[in-house]
Amino acid sequence: MSDPATHINFDIPCARCGYNLRSLSRKGECPECGHPVWRSLLGEDLAQADPAWLRLQRLGLLLAIASVAIYIEQAYMFRRHYWAISAPKQQTIWEIFVPALAMVCGLAATWLITTPEPRRLRQPFYRDLGSLTRLAMIGAVAFQTLYYLLRLSPYAGTPGGMAAYLIADGLASRLLYVVSGVGYFILLARLARRVPSFTIALGMWGAMVVTSLANLGFAAVATFQVRGVLSQSWNQNYSNILQGTEKLWWIGAWLEIILSVALFVFVGQAIHKGRATIPPPSVTREEHTVTLAAGDHRT
Repeated sequence: MSDPATHINFDIPCARCGYNLRSLSRKGECPECGHPVWRSLLGEDLAQADPAWLRLQRLGLLLAIASVAIYIEQAYMFRRHYWAISAPKQQTIWEIFVPALAMVCGLAATWLITTPEPRRLRQPFYRDLGSLTRLAMIGAVAFQTLYYLLRLSPYAGTPGGMAAYLIADGLASRLLYVVSGVGYFILLARLARRVPSFTIALGMWGAMVVTSLANLGFAAVATFQVRGVLSQSWNQNYSNILQGTEKLWWIGAWLEIILSVALFVFVGQAIHKGRATIPPPSVTREEHTVTLAAGDHRT
């Protein structure tokens, strides 16, 4: 029987590819992918994740903060959200550029946050949360881009033009933002649990619920507005829904910024800690592993 001090005598998957490392030497490497066994023994500690992947997560969080901050600035500047329907008119390039910049930052943030971790097994596309989140976000951005093009067109003030951009932005993109937002916040909650910070993880779930309700509220308002445009009879039955939706949006926006800033700091600390836990030349990998993790894997 192999010595448990030098060899693994329990089932544990490789942190990168999932191969069963039982019976392998603690100072060896995974025969499938070459990942050091000692790193797999350290478990789910975020500090042991791939540093390059952690840097992508951190950059994604920074872009997400920038995106929400731009939206908030727009809401303050115009005393309305940039997507809210004001007087039907053709918009200028500048009126479109700033919110479009926030949209691009949001897309880039989602793309980075959903980057698969090298140490994880890739799931089939239809089961991979990151891939589905990306697909929904791309669809939302596509419909919102169509909205911007329609607002720049000379037909923006016509009933047909208004109905088209209301459907594109108020209905299609909002519903897709609900789908992408659910995946996005779940991934951030998983990241927070590995810090570990269950407070931030719980906050991400709360932000997911609030932002989803806000987007559904905007979709409901857009439905009323489309009916009003097509029937050429504006009514204010949706005003209460709009006011409640705007309050939810403000809560979700500030909650996302606060939680993202906190997680940004924690991920940076994990990167620094990961560098510090690399065993120095004078310490063998199996000694380092026994010191840090053997107590967690005794049979």
